Amino acid sequence: MYTYTQRRDVGTYECFVGSIVSDNEIYIKEAGDHCQRDIDPMHNGMKLKRKGIAILKKDNKISISY
Repeated sequence: MYTYTQRRDVGTYECFVGSIVSDNEIYIKEAGDHCQRDIDPMHNGMKLKRKGIAILKKDNKISISY
C-alpha cells in the first residue's frame, strides 16, 4: 500500500509504502518524493506493533483509536 503524506516536520510531501501483516503488525518505509516502486517495507522498513487502544477525552467527547 502507498500513501502520499504531508511531512509537517519539514513542510513537504513524501510517499510511504507499507505492508499489513496482521491486525496488530505493519511495516512502513519512506518511498521518496516520487513514490519509488522497488522498496520492500518488510525487508527495509520499520515494524509497528499495536500495544493497545488509545482513548482521548476532549470537550466532553470520547474518541477511541484501535
